[in-house]
Amino acid sequence: MNPWWMAIAFGLLIIFAMLRYVYYLGGEVLNERARESFFLQHTRLEHLLLAAGTARGLPRGLRWVECTFDDRVIFVWDKVAGAMAALVSATVRFEAIPGSDMEGLPAVAMPRQGTAVLHFYRGDWHADARLFFNMSPAGVIKEMAASLTPR
Repeated sequence: MNPWWMAIAFGLLIIFAMLRYVYYLGGEVLNERARESFFLQHTRLEHLLLAAGTARGLPRGLRWVECTFDDRVIFVWDKVAGAMAALVSATVRFEAIPGSDMEGLPAVAMPRQGTAVLHFYRGDWHADARLFFNMSPAGVIKEMAASLTPR
């Protein structure tokens, strides 16, 4: 066998290994940037989820009034969305829309606990108003184990 072919094959193998390492390192840098960005934009993300929830119009007859995040956050890879996601404990307050069938119910004013799901796309966090009521972030991971991988 020609020694030049072996040298070329060995060189290609080294180049492939280096590219794979750079790809892995880039992914780790992106994950760290996403985590840092989440904690720096904590308040903006609360307002983003509030706006998304208001626009979605669910639950019926209720308007989203306030959304606050707790310190409990778990970062995961969402296989379905193909993006990094943050599962964060959230408290949401609603008020009844005047004239709706929810008006006058005392339970409307009670804050609701749940886990909000935010996705990291194209260098920024996005909220689509996915909120799992009465579940912790760990409970959401257990419930959706087939599509979520902890980071």
